[in-house]
Amino acid sequence: MQRVPKLAPFIPSGNGVLDHALDLLALSNEDILFDLGCGDARVLVHAAEKTSARCIGVEYDMDLIRRARTRVEVAHEHGMKARVDIRHGDALKVDLTLATALFLYLVPQGIKILLPKYLHCAFAR
Repeated sequence: MQRVPKLAPFIPSGNGVLDHALDLLALSNEDILFDLGCGDARVLVHAAEKTSARCIGVEYDMDLIRRARTRVEVAHEHGMKARVDIRHGDALKVDLTLATALFLYLVPQGIKILLPKYLHCAFAR
């Protein structure tokens, strides 16, 4: 089995970080936000509650995927529209062709690994 590099430990983003990121991203209903290393999906659920963008999270850790999917289900039960998709995968192998926005909450080493691969996404819109 191939070892996947650890891009960051799971450290949940605070609401201040989330609100600031959403302000910077200025997402619309035509946007597709990808969160690589989405953890428990709090970024995606927050974005889906505050914007009309489609939100896709990619996570490698199965325990975090279960937590993320539970968070999304609870949000759906409280009226959030079904615009959040959680996928199991390696952040280094994700097809971001559809992405118009990208959220990365990583340690510097993780950013150094991912940035060269996905810098082109910064110019998608």
